[in-house]
This record gives sequence, C-alpha cells and structure tokens, in this order.
Amino acid sequence: MLQKFSLSKSERQGDYHTPRTSSNSCNGESVQRFTPTNSTDVGTVTDTMSPKSIKIPLFLVFLTIFLPARAQSESWSIVPGDGLNQQRVVIEENIIIGQYFDLMADLVDTLNAQTGRKITEHILVHANYWIVDSLVETDYYQRMEKGIFTFDQRELIILKKNDTLLVPHWQEITVLQAKLDATALDINIPEFKLRILENGNVLRSMPVRVGRNTRRYLEAVKRMEDLRTKTGEGRIVRIEKNPIFFDPVNAKKYELTRRDDGKRTRTPRIPWLEPEINGQRHGQLIHPTTNPKTLGKAYSNGCVGVGEGDAWRIYYHAPIGTRVIIRYDLETDNTRGEKNGLFDIYGKKASIE
Repeated sequence: MLQKFSLSKSERQGDYHTPRTSSNSCNGESVQRFTPTNSTDVGTVTDTMSPKSIKIPLFLVFLTIFLPARAQSESWSIVPGDGLNQQRVVIEENIIIGQYFDLMADLVDTLNAQTGRKITEHILVHANYWIVDSLVETDYYQRMEKGIFTFDQRELIILKKNDTLLVPHWQEITVLQAKLDATALDINIPEFKLRILENGNVLRSMPVRVGRNTRRYLEAVKRMEDLRTKTGEGRIVRIEKNPIFFDPVNAKKYELTRRDDGKRTRTPRIPWLEPEINGQRHGQLIHPTTNPKTLGKAYSNGCVGVGEGDAWRIYYHAPIGTRVIIRYDLETDNTRGEKNGLFDIYGKKASIE
C-alpha cells in the first residue's frame, strides 16, 4: 500500500499564492498574513481485474493488512520503525526556506494521521534540534562573516536531500511538550535583553531593541502613537510565518531592506510573534530586525526587535500560548550577585519622584 502526499507545483518551486490578508499594526509596524494553499494529492491503485479472475495468496493478504505503509511524497518519505530503529523521515529533495513551512505542515499532518500521536511542528523540530541550528546559520550577517552575500534568504536550502528526521515516540512527545509548556519569554526593557526561560531557568539570553521614548503620528494606524514598548504579562496569541513589511510612518509596503553594510536584500521570511499583554493586543510584535546595529537601543515603533538568528530560536521556543513577561526593572543582578543600575531610558523613575 502506498500513500502519496505532495506539495503543489508552485510550492515546490517556492512560489506562493495570492495572500488572504489580515492587517495588524505593530504600533504601525504592519504585517499581512499569507495563507498558502497546501495541496495534498492522495493516490490509490485500483485493480480493474475481476475478483473472480485472480487468486491472492493468504500471506500477501496478511502483509497488506498488518504491515505499516511507507508514506511518501516527492519531497519526503516516512520509513516505519521496528524493534531496532526509530520511525524516521527521509528528505527526498532539497528544500528551501520558501518551501519549508508548507512541507512541515504537510509532514506533521501526515505523521499524526498515520500514528495517532500529537506531534506539532515545534515538537518535531525539538526532536531534531539541528534544524534550528541550520536556520540560525541563514542569518544574513553570519553568512557575511564567512564572505557569503545573500540577496534572498528564502532561496537558501534548509533541508538537504537524504537528510533524516527522527519521529518522536509517545514518551518523547510528552517530555518535549512539558518543556514547551514550562517555557516563557522574559523581556527587560532598560536592559535591552530577552531571555528564554524554562521552569524559571535561563536557557538563552539575547540583545533586543525596544520602542522609542516619544510619540509620533503613524500613517499605518492614522493616529498619534506612544512608541514606548508597553509592560505587562500575557501570552503569544498569533504567529505570522510569512510577514509582509510596511513602513509605519507612511504605510507603504516594502520588499527590499537596506542592511547595516549598505547592501540591499529581500526581506527575510522569519516568523513574527504577537503577544497579548494584560489582555490587550497592542500590535507590538517580537520580530527580527535586518539592522542589528539598532539592538541595545530604543529605536523601534514599539516592537521588540531581535537578530535574525535569535528570532529563529525564539520562534521554536515560543509556540502559541507561551507566557510573555515584559518588564521595566532598573536593577539587575550580576554574576557575583551584586546589583547593577540601568539607564532609565523612558524617564520612569523621574516621573514617579
């Protein structure tokens, strides 16, 4: 028995369909949602011969009924596990970033239908964490350090032919899901830092940029906006896997970005995360910046900007429902347990006094 699952022709070539848009203001930093059309073609083999004209050996009937099918597509195949080997996925052709999310969605759906497990994209990738490391290495500036200029990161190969992904078993799924459930994002505005926490322990720490200490009229939302990043607690409520970039000041869409080295490239396809803070969706997203020189500064229109490589790690540690804490603490502890004072970038201490 052979089940066939395939990406559509346009998806295999990295093309995307006309978007069904849902605008969102990131204090003016707007995005629209692309809704790619995933096509799953299921092919079956039908015997046109009369049942009376053929005799099927009993052992073949047994094999057909009881042996697991090897599901496959033009892009991947699933190899059943046995007593010695874990179930795995073999990549059958090179997959670029522009195709990556569609492939993962189809693959997860197929695995869950075939095994009855509750596998998510995040769980599958955590069971094969080398994928995250590979995505981090697509960072424009990391590649430039190696002397490689990349105009369009969407065209970079992220899964190579013959790469193998291990499919997590029930126990591993439970452990990985528990870890994700215990994960939180902690952002301290005056420290310009985001921490990924697991059960309160710091897994990773990375620099960020935050909102400017000013008010400004933004054409994208047609009003004056306080650009300071807002504090509070909440959860990730939406993930934009294919954002469209807008200039919040003039509300114009742009597809090219000027890098810190003066070169122009296409905007990257890296997920943006939207948290709901204190029950409100302010539109201040957590997303990558193509200008890491602005990290460690109050520079944005309210969003929390991170480096491209860090944005991939954040995405895979923060599925929908992940807790988010955005705070304004002017004192932090150093490695010796001593208090360090931070610059009051928003003048909050003076306003209180």
